[in-house]
Amino acid sequence: MSEQQQQRNCAEVCQNGCIEAANGTPEKCPHYESMLQARATVENTSFDRLMELAEEGAIESRLRGIGATPKFEDLPPEVRRMLTGEG
Repeated sequence: MSEQQQQRNCAEVCQNGCIEAANGTPEKCPHYESMLQARATVENTSFDRLMELAEEGAIESRLRGIGATPKFEDLPPEVRRMLTGEG
């Protein structure tokens, strides 16, 4: 591997896709083995489990975006009414 390839910052350089794959040589990517393992894991996981993982990730992402437990006044009106016993 050349010095330039060893210093490649994949987060910056490969953000629009794998450069090596575009060049027809994906096996030269330093992360090729990890990619193969990840692909095998996905292919060997049931669709239902993949959907569960996606939902868990979406919930975690939403909670991280909130940053904290929502304030009472931020809750939808119907939830606030239910919690206070109104209506």
